[in-house]
Amino acid sequence: MLNHLGEVKRADLDLRTEYLGLQTMIYRIEGERYLILCENYKGDFEKLKKHFDYSIRPICCPIELVNEEPKEFKEIVENIPLDNIINDFQGVCLTQPEIDNMISSKFHHIDFIDISSIPGAHAQLIITISDDTGVEDISMLKDFLYKMELSFEKVIVRKESDKCIELENSEGKWQKGESLYHNDSMYCFTDKNLPFSVNDADYWFSNVEDIYQGKIDRAELPFFSSGETKCYLDFSCFKNINLRNNILLYDKVYLALPIENNLDIFLEHQNITKDELIELVEREKLIFLLPNTESRYDKELIMEAYKYKNSSVISKRGINALMACYMSEVEKSYFTNYPEYREMILDIYPYLINSEDKNVLQMAKIIAWPLIAKLESFRVLNQYSPMAISNFGVNRIIEDKIQSLEKTNELSFEFTVNSSNIHIATALQATYFPFREEKDGSKYSDSGVSLILAGLLNSYYYSSLKEIDQIKKVTEINKRENNYINFLNIDNTISIIKFAEKAEKYNTETGLVNILNRLEYMDEKERREKISDYNTFICDIAEIPDKERWKCLKYFLGAAGLIPILPPPISIGVALVDFGVSKIDKILSKKREAELKQIEYKINKIMKQKPEDEIIEDVYILDKISRIAKLQ
Repeated sequence: MLNHLGEVKRADLDLRTEYLGLQTMIYRIEGERYLILCENYKGDFEKLKKHFDYSIRPICCPIELVNEEPKEFKEIVENIPLDNIINDFQGVCLTQPEIDNMISSKFHHIDFIDISSIPGAHAQLIITISDDTGVEDISMLKDFLYKMELSFEKVIVRKESDKCIELENSEGKWQKGESLYHNDSMYCFTDKNLPFSVNDADYWFSNVEDIYQGKIDRAELPFFSSGETKCYLDFSCFKNINLRNNILLYDKVYLALPIENNLDIFLEHQNITKDELIELVEREKLIFLLPNTESRYDKELIMEAYKYKNSSVISKRGINALMACYMSEVEKSYFTNYPEYREMILDIYPYLINSEDKNVLQMAKIIAWPLIAKLESFRVLNQYSPMAISNFGVNRIIEDKIQSLEKTNELSFEFTVNSSNIHIATALQATYFPFREEKDGSKYSDSGVSLILAGLLNSYYYSSLKEIDQIKKVTEINKRENNYINFLNIDNTISIIKFAEKAEKYNTETGLVNILNRLEYMDEKERREKISDYNTFICDIAEIPDKERWKCLKYFLGAAGLIPILPPPISIGVALVDFGVSKIDKILSKKREAELKQIEYKINKIMKQKPEDEIIEDVYILDKISRIAKLQ
């Protein structure tokens, strides 16, 4: 007899997810027939029942919604609790590609020959594995499938050499030991030939329950980089800003790599090489994110990066683990700040969701989004790539709000396709730099969409009155840091490694960012005057004659080491060290202190007063990076 128990429990979970606060009990009345009792629903029950039958209940599933307890029943079935939606993966609804993905990804060490299903009244799942599969592995596989309570009369695990089973009417035959869907970019198949894909899959299946129960947070992920300044750039398909800017301004750069032939275009546009990308990984400045199918990326490049440091390459499942942590933390933060919201939502949501008033319906979705999104995110993240984040993302709230606007379809499309990047960046606590593409005179960017979505996400995470300023702060920081790029004129002909060396040596992630932060707060006139002052100080300190100052102006802040503050022999030695020609450790230990004192002396002489420490530090750092970047 066909086992419908899994389908019934999943349908019940779907119902309680959509109607938060609805209390249900599942009864098996006879054979494989079930009833779901809605215990506390006081709205239009017939309307609810119709919605369940046509929009939630799996087709042909023998289950009925009732509002009265049955007089006779065989047993009461325990439903899947909302606070443990993993529950042996019983809450996962499986299509053919999804079951291929689940089984082959979790048991990637088993060589699967075929995973097929025979539909109908006596549906069967037939899994064919290689002859050398061990008894222990087969036992683990069978146990996992049994606990999932799949809706089949039989689940057969057979070896390739076993007696052939008639599969003429089966669905989903594999080819050469691979699912027909394994290269589909929307799914999250594990590539057993890529160790980072395997590692991320193992982490997901071993820890996903703890993640959704709040026992593991983002800080425990090996690639999260807590306490560092971070940014996220997406080069998957579009061009973006010069990477050299971000190397100077951030401790860590998360980079969504270009896919397939786009890598060569990216390297040419950025004027960098694969070897330089690897060196940036080795310097722990760069982490690769792979939101698309792993086989679509340059294997040699990502494997070289992985060999240096495992956490420098993050596969689809690694990104999904980050998002799962984030969704759990958002829900926890939201209800910690407003504990009364949870009870209120569970109490009134089932009625608000049925309202004919669009404003009431929209408000219900807004206040309940953190909980609903967390519940829905598991199914999406367990099966699909990060490109599917929009299926539970905060963009869904926006889509409801724009229904009455012109060009609704176009706007909805923009929020859907551009949703994943801002969710990933926000989960990383990284500044997001929107991509920009110019073609045939037209410009395309996700800047507007990302700004709106980021604001909404932050409003849920920083939701208490005490944290309301944090929302503004986070938003302003993101806007300012995007503007910083406009103040820098980067020399694209200089190796990006030189930028990394300067960043490490002179802590530009702090010093330069502080300068740009102050400039960003100024109006244009004040900013130009301040930059002019910096330029004048350096020219005066360097004792450049008036007739030669055009050179300083042309190169703006002159050349690094321009200021002659130390005796000539030492200055030459220091300059050589700056370019890696020599090492004079004893002199270097005193170099910065001596330079700062000389800068203070020179500016004091020019201004006729003691300069602020801030001015001294600014001139110092600007001089040091001026060979590679200048203010503009």
